[in-house]
Amino acid sequence: MNTDFLLIGGGCGGLETAIHLRKLVADATITIVNPKPDLIYRPWLIYLPAQRRRFEELHISLHKAAATYRLQLVIDTVRRLDQANQCVLLANGEMINYRSAVLATGAPADRERLPGSAQHALFPCDVEEALALTEKFLALKQGHVSVIIAGERPGPGLEYAGWLATAAQEHWSSGQLQIHVVDDRNSLRARLGDSAMDIVARFLAQNGAKLITGQAVRAVHAEGIELENGASWDSMLTAVVGPLRGADIVLPAPLVDERGFVRVQPTFQSDSQPNLFAVGDATRLPAGSELPKTWMTTRQQAPLVAQNLVAQARGLGLRDFDVEKTRKRSGLAIPDCGGQTVMVKNGRVLASGRWPLLLRAMVDRRYLKRRR
Repeated sequence: MNTDFLLIGGGCGGLETAIHLRKLVADATITIVNPKPDLIYRPWLIYLPAQRRRFEELHISLHKAAATYRLQLVIDTVRRLDQANQCVLLANGEMINYRSAVLATGAPADRERLPGSAQHALFPCDVEEALALTEKFLALKQGHVSVIIAGERPGPGLEYAGWLATAAQEHWSSGQLQIHVVDDRNSLRARLGDSAMDIVARFLAQNGAKLITGQAVRAVHAEGIELENGASWDSMLTAVVGPLRGADIVLPAPLVDERGFVRVQPTFQSDSQPNLFAVGDATRLPAGSELPKTWMTTRQQAPLVAQNLVAQARGLGLRDFDVEKTRKRSGLAIPDCGGQTVMVKNGRVLASGRWPLLLRAMVDRRYLKRRR
């Protein structure tokens, strides 16, 4: 197969970039390669264990999007990218040649970051493990459930903890199922700030959950959690949320950093390969330009990536992403802590309670309605 623009990954970054590309170029061939025929709306994975959403509600059909925007959709996995020859090898052995490519694979969980977690924990930011967490949680009768918040994306960890605690209060007798939440190395505190964390601790305590801050996890064991200060407890079910790594695609070392993220310039063009771009969680921007790895940040990147792909193909200059402007926007956090929230902007608490979640729900539903 030959294509003008190849999107490796059909998640938020890949689909949004493809849609913006189609608006810019009417006659180009645009191809998305994705292992599944659906995009899963990952911000709603947090609701599955508490049964506030059904998994079917999270699906966005890539076939419908492809038909609407005249995209070529290939259901397969990219095993190797040959940048020198501008082609990719698929798992089924076929080859796709391209003029420009975008790595939009997202970032899977880094299961090796915390000792023992690969063997003894679930990583529910990955879809299959979110489903496994739901199944195992609903099958519990009693004991401790632990949520470890760590790494580059701490927000969903708090949200999982909040909804697990809410569900435990609703469906189990008092004290029968207890939730422990560990803010490993203060990953969440660094994102929200001290004042917001006080409110979060109160929300969790109202549902019987215990928040542990200021400590680091030494290891995750089959029988429980061990902290570096020596504290430990039994854990029937452990979830780790936040640590990320680069995608499982064979890429030469100059293209990626030590964790597998694609090194890009502020234009999202590869540092070393002009025909290769990246978007979303897969990216590694230059030092000082880092941005939160969130769904909303990825959506903000996609229009510029599309513009720069077209500019590069036409031999025109590329534009830099406005990191400061986006950082100010991404400084707003509205985590859903089991039906309550603390609205924080750049460490300052703006509001708390239930009503700010109406804004978040409106954004979610609008996006899903538009893409369906």
